[in-house]
Amino acid sequence: MKLRLFSAIALSVCAALPAEPVNAKTVALLIGVSTYQDRNIPPLTGVAYDVPGVETLLRTKMQAAPQDIHKLIDEAATYSNIVAELRQLKQRSAPGDTVVIYFSGHGTSARAEGNDVLRLPLGTSAFIPYDFDLANRRPAVEQMITGRLHLLPLALKPLDDGGRNVILIADSCYSGNIVRSVNGVTSRYLPIGDGEPSPRTLAEANVEAAPYPYRRVVMISASADTEKAADLSNPKLTPTLTGKPQGALTDALIGAFDGKIATDYNGDGKVSFVELQRAIRESLAERKHLQSPQILPSIDQDPDGVTFGEVPGLVARPVAHAQTQARIVVATPNGATDLIAALRQTSDFTVGETGAEFSLARGAGPNLFNLRNRAGDIIVADAPLDAVFERLRAGAWASRIVARAQARIDLFADTQPVNKGGSFVIGQDKLRLAVKADKNVHYLVVNVDPKGRLVTLWPTSRNENVELPARTLRTIPDAPIAAADPAGLDHAIVLAFAEPPPGVDQWYDLNSQFGSAQGIQFAQWLAMLRTPYAATSLDIRTIPASAGVKK
Repeated sequence: MKLRLFSAIALSVCAALPAEPVNAKTVALLIGVSTYQDRNIPPLTGVAYDVPGVETLLRTKMQAAPQDIHKLIDEAATYSNIVAELRQLKQRSAPGDTVVIYFSGHGTSARAEGNDVLRLPLGTSAFIPYDFDLANRRPAVEQMITGRLHLLPLALKPLDDGGRNVILIADSCYSGNIVRSVNGVTSRYLPIGDGEPSPRTLAEANVEAAPYPYRRVVMISASADTEKAADLSNPKLTPTLTGKPQGALTDALIGAFDGKIATDYNGDGKVSFVELQRAIRESLAERKHLQSPQILPSIDQDPDGVTFGEVPGLVARPVAHAQTQARIVVATPNGATDLIAALRQTSDFTVGETGAEFSLARGAGPNLFNLRNRAGDIIVADAPLDAVFERLRAGAWASRIVARAQARIDLFADTQPVNKGGSFVIGQDKLRLAVKADKNVHYLVVNVDPKGRLVTLWPTSRNENVELPARTLRTIPDAPIAAADPAGLDHAIVLAFAEPPPGVDQWYDLNSQFGSAQGIQFAQWLAMLRTPYAATSLDIRTIPASAGVKK
């Protein structure tokens, strides 16, 4: 299995909390390490551009004064200097201020490399300072900056209790599990352990996160603990939105603030953290940077709905909604004449490379194909032409359904456990979906499996077809389901209606191929609906055990 890239970002400011004072300011601590004291630690090209890019963002978008931005870069970013600056953040700020903490450099994981002396909570990282000693294969925690031992007691908890709004951005890795990858980039992960994960460590990887300890902190981690961070060191090979070497997450974040990424999905003129996460995730997937942004507090630990709060300084760029039957672009292998002819016979597809949402490659045997999404994930492997075509048609339909959403409802959906990032190991992992909206809604959740079968996940009975109050969590199904064969990609579509859609009761038991009579009737019913809806979708990857946790 190829490497899976990861980058972490945590952002926080809670619109659900009291309005900040008129004289509130932005205070920042920016930390970046591109070249380490220990020359055995690989250098990172993008870091040198990350810190200046974020500094410009803070000054131009969030009106941070130069004297309120402290920077520790390379040899200044030692362990002791970072700790000292973290301690000073409360003294440098006042209640109502926004405090930004930014990390760019190498990170590591306690769980994945046998280094279980670090008991990191979900969503935090171990950041590697400039003076880290790599020769110590099982280093003491005093050598690195961790979430639980440093950020929480020295900065986040005091700031949170003191009425500050905190933005934490960590463009570094904390994962060692290997699932996905893209060629041509450098990983921001530093392996430091001396062996495979211990049994205790592996068990902890499947434990739900501890209760979220903050009220004024919203964290968005740009990927899960099965991923590694991308350092885009050569924009000619891996183009960036800024045109400079950059961390993939930082590049997408700056792109959102510069208006290069559409962010306003519900058209209300504001951008919530939920929308920012989605915009970053889709931008990275479109450019084949396989990172899965995660948000903290997780959907099941956000009773106040702070993740629906507005992102400060971010001017909304509306997302264009599909009004026409635009053709889906499919990239095909050379010489696949039968497949190309079949695609061109429908109004759904066009063949090409630029902007391709799906791509096909030849499989392991004659007349077999592998189908991938635009991010490079395998949807179905070694499938005959008719099966590939069925999944393509179902995928094209699902894309259009989501693109046509126009209801002004902020909708959040995620897989659980969230630290899996949508990737679940067959025979080992169990999962559920979790959904939440900022208004009272009725849900309709339908899954498209790797072979193009449509299955209703919610509601499945009249008793389930109820209105859920705003910011109410709903998990689907009630009991977790086991990840099972075949390996591939399921695509869950989540629709939220302000009013119950007429006729939905006929689809409680939907379980048919997309091209079957029932599948066609369902697609026609949804296309004819006049009830506005909000929509989002989730990719659920089921992977073989051999591609799961490993070094």
